[in-house]
Amino acid sequence: MTPLVLATSFIATNIDGFAVLALLFVLNPPTNHRRVVISACAGFAAILAISVTAAFTIHAIAPGWVRWLGLLLVIGGTIRACVWFATKRAPGKSSQASASVLTAVLLTGGDNVAVYVGLFANLAAVTVGLTSAAYLIAFGTLTYGLLLLVSKGKIARLPGIYAEPVAALVLIVVGIAVTAKVLLA
Repeated sequence: MTPLVLATSFIATNIDGFAVLALLFVLNPPTNHRRVVISACAGFAAILAISVTAAFTIHAIAPGWVRWLGLLLVIGGTIRACVWFATKRAPGKSSQASASVLTAVLLTGGDNVAVYVGLFANLAAVTVGLTSAAYLIAFGTLTYGLLLLVSKGKIARLPGIYAEPVAALVLIVVGIAVTAKVLLA
């Protein structure tokens, strides 16, 4: 397996996750960047651990089932939309941005697991370890870069009243996209 295939797989499976993270950072800019990056990396490390475990015990997790995690995003987005439409305000700013980041990474990781299991099952153990380490470093670096873009105002903050419905819509669309992969596979 070439490095190009591994890099392309990383990029393709993380676009949805970074879109959701960007939305979270814009809605509620975190003050502790280190904690947020560590939380994001912890979530991604869990995705990698699940993928590696499943790859070495190939029938332990059916990759098609993991993709159904997208429904959780649809449910979360729907709840956000309902709360906003009922009250015309956000469900409340979380003081635990790290928990939100960890949850977002895990919920958008279904496609990662589905792809990584297949990749890792065809690689030697050393290559899996090196690839996982490279993926984790790249994920942490990109998360930190995204935080810097938001904190420097390079990614526009959504105007007050429209932030919540846009957030709900993005979660629903990403959830449908992740889940649709099951139906099209």
